[in-house]
Amino acid sequence: MKKDMLTNTNSKELLLIVLFAVLFCITIGYAYLTSSLNINGTGSIKNPTWDIHFENVQVNDESVTASTPVIDSLKTTVTYSVHLTKPGDFYEFTVDVVNAGTIDAMIDSISSQLNDVEIESLPSYLEYDVKYADGGELAVHQLLPKGESETVKIRVGYKLDVSADDLPETAQNLEFSFTIVYVQATRDAMERNPRIISILQKDATTDQWIKFYEVNGTTNGNGVFLRDGTENDAHPIYYYRGNITNNNIIFGDFCWQIVRTTDTGGIKIMYNGVPNNGQCTNTGSRSTIGLSRFNNGSYSLADACYSFGKRYIIESSFSCSGEALFGSSLDTDGKLLDTVSSRDVSHPYTYCSNDPNYIADEVWHILQINYNNNVIAMSFDRTKSLEDVLSEMLDSNENKSVVHQYVDEWYEHNILGKYDSYLEDTEFCLSRNYSSDSWSQNGVTKEDFSFSSAGLMLKCSDPIDRLSVSNGSLDYPVALLTYDEVTLAGTVMYTANGSNYLKIGSEYWLLDPQMYYTYGGGSGCFTSAGCIGSDGSKYGRITSATEYVRPVVSLKAGTRISSGTGEPTDPYIIKTD
Repeated sequence: MKKDMLTNTNSKELLLIVLFAVLFCITIGYAYLTSSLNINGTGSIKNPTWDIHFENVQVNDESVTASTPVIDSLKTTVTYSVHLTKPGDFYEFTVDVVNAGTIDAMIDSISSQLNDVEIESLPSYLEYDVKYADGGELAVHQLLPKGESETVKIRVGYKLDVSADDLPETAQNLEFSFTIVYVQATRDAMERNPRIISILQKDATTDQWIKFYEVNGTTNGNGVFLRDGTENDAHPIYYYRGNITNNNIIFGDFCWQIVRTTDTGGIKIMYNGVPNNGQCTNTGSRSTIGLSRFNNGSYSLADACYSFGKRYIIESSFSCSGEALFGSSLDTDGKLLDTVSSRDVSHPYTYCSNDPNYIADEVWHILQINYNNNVIAMSFDRTKSLEDVLSEMLDSNENKSVVHQYVDEWYEHNILGKYDSYLEDTEFCLSRNYSSDSWSQNGVTKEDFSFSSAGLMLKCSDPIDRLSVSNGSLDYPVALLTYDEVTLAGTVMYTANGSNYLKIGSEYWLLDPQMYYTYGGGSGCFTSAGCIGSDGSKYGRITSATEYVRPVVSLKAGTRISSGTGEPTDPYIIKTD
């Protein structure tokens, strides 16, 4: 019976005439100058412009047939009319609100009227909704920055799920009006779906006073900071430091932590596990993609590099089986010069032969006699210099480390083809500079071979160390955090730090090589790569060890959040629809 009653009322019509307007008002104060100013030179000041208007009406294809919404000549009013003849009919369209002027604007007031009366409630058979196209609510003080636009969606409908008793007895002529008043933005303006960069800019303070050789703290920096020296760059560097919790994001299917901005305006973020009921409260192994060795070996400087060239094996307990001559250098034919019968710091070359005329294809080069009297040497083609060999290992990105392959495979399965369009191709600085105290061509040192970081300006001086997709050194725009980035964040070598967002209670790899060093009282020599310890310290880890991995990517400049406060229980949400 009820079904029949609904059918019988299908002839009832709603005539909707809707006026959707954006009204403008703005007050601009002018300073009256009473002083006399003498200026040598000429110039001009361009007048600010105020121009907020409608553009680009798009009607939903499933709407009932109606007259196309019309924007008036001032482009501040949209008018349309529609007949809704039966329950379930609706009419929906979108229109862009554009700020084409040079002044930031904000919503000052919103009003909605039905038949010239402010709407308090709608008839039960009617739906009427004005929202942003992404479903967000319009609200007072929302910012519309200069040069930007917002898309608004308007929908009117004859409800389907209503009883016959709720339907009108006669055709209804209804006139709606919805008015938005924009004014010049003030400090109270709130960016809707704010850009991540805006959040950092708002909270940032200068880092000139921070002591980066000490861990973060209440007297040494917790919060968001502007990197000193970048403030006048096109894209200054902002970064999170210390004991903070409001840098959490859900992007794609995963939780991430904001680390810093890039010099192209992007947002570098580090993997932090899988959301749990919309929260990012992971710690330990749950903040990682799993375990991996840095490399399969730890006996070559190349093993300490995320990307590398040729592997030359280092002998950490070198000795000749019998008597041998040692030379200070080689002549053009490869013959030892200035030979002595026992090794010393100024005679690094040997063929492990006591024949002064003996020449082989490869020569041993003693690199280091350390404090435990380990003799460290490497053999290579006698026509090459030590600098040649170091360059072949360190000045190439031809080969991927084990952890590099592991990160790429994860990216292929979880990001590629799904969310990669939201990422920028930023540079990852794999600094392979080494200390002047490290191994040299013409002498033997006692010091371990040590790599040095790029520095806290986060720029690699050597182009070969700048890993990116665009220069062919990366297949995908993903890598790991660097030594300098975690230094800015508040970590210090070999110093526990339990009050830092980088501490997760498990160890995980960094991007940088560390050193070739003597382990445990002379029991062996190994290469090491950077690592964050379970206690929040920063240190070097043997490259053949197995540690956790946290990939790092960079969101494109201008990326916005749709909701959230950044806290673990209420992370920022990056919409990827």
